Amino acid sequence: MVLTHAHPDHIQGLLYIADNFKVGEFWESRPAMDDSENYRNLRAIIDKRKIPVREIHASDHQMDIGGARLEFLWPEADSSNQYPDLNQRSLVFRLVYEKGAVLFTGDIGMEVEKRLFAHKGQQSNVLKVPHHGSRYSSSPEFLHWASPEIALISAGYGNSFHLPAEQTLARLKEKHVEVYRTDLNGTIRLIYDEGKGKFIARRQNWHFN
Repeated sequence: MVLTHAHPDHIQGLLYIADNFKVGEFWESRPAMDDSENYRNLRAIIDKRKIPVREIHASDHQMDIGGARLEFLWPEADSSNQYPDLNQRSLVFRLVYEKGAVLFTGDIGMEVEKRLFAHKGQQSNVLKVPHHGSRYSSSPEFLHWASPEIALISAGYGNSFHLPAEQTLARLKEKHVEVYRTDLNGTIRLIYDEGKGKFIARRQNWHFN
């Protein structure tokens, strides 16, 4: 179970998972700095169930699990002073399975996106779009670097932040990226297609009155 960063919208779903599913390990980029109630509740469940905790940094490089490879790209171990914003310290990692790859980005912004350019050969056919499709993420340079065919945007239906932003959707459209949105499509599943040698997406369309 992975917590990219300790903001409420990223913790609250994990409370149910930690309390009701068998969890082998809990991963986080570093302990929460604000010691929020949500985070304390999550760690209480983890401690009660004796779930091992692992702090992940880019210095961990990579890990092989169940036939897949996880490549850790961010944050750097010493980034907390330079980036006090929890969003900018989101855990960023690439899951590689055979010829397919998915890039998980948390809520990073364009400043951290530039830091990722140092990692060569990071083409991922699926991108979890940073920060719910904020206009302050997913720069044209970042999209060129990641080169996704599919973009997944996690956003609540009718959310007060009006995400995803039109600017981000326009940048994805310009790159001819196929977009899937949780606010419009509900649950989105990724399936590895051995014949195509890449991940494909399946949507569960919601119907709103």
